[in-house]
Amino acid sequence: MKQKLLITGLFVLLGLRAFAQNEVEHEPKFQPQSPQIMAQGGSFTANAKGYNALFMNPAGFSVGLASLTIVGVNPWLYAFPDPETIDAITVIVEDPAAGIGALNDILTSSGTGLGFQVGLGFVGGGFGLGMIIANDTYVEGPNTLGVRVDTGFTAAFIAGVSFPLTLGPFTLTPGA
Repeated sequence: MKQKLLITGLFVLLGLRAFAQNEVEHEPKFQPQSPQIMAQGGSFTANAKGYNALFMNPAGFSVGLASLTIVGVNPWLYAFPDPETIDAITVIVEDPAAGIGALNDILTSSGTGLGFQVGLGFVGGGFGLGMIIANDTYVEGPNTLGVRVDTGFTAAFIAGVSFPLTLGPFTLTPGA
């Protein structure tokens, strides 16, 4: 009897596989940007502390002095800062009608995007609590009329703890 149930279960699982999605879409992780994070090229995770530790690395809740952020506002822009992109942005700002060609060049070469993050939080003493609202939008495509817009809006409440463990001359700080 057990063998028949096992074989039936195996066939059911294999049958369900026929309805599985061929492509798996991976949602990018929630990681708002800030000048400090962007200046370090994304390597900020290793030394996160203060307000930015809320969404980068909870182990940073035990690092440094306690901090209270009443309002944190971080806008960002994705653009490749070459002379052609800067000239194209200047044309778009000065004469929007003439800027269509420049916009096409920006969107078809490297794409562009923008975003913002607004939040508040307390981090210190091994404890972190915050609220963050963020939007991240990126636009690219083969031409101006065929652009693909990828946008994400996130509202998050974040709470976590961390505690340093001293092991001889080393300190390990896990956080969750």
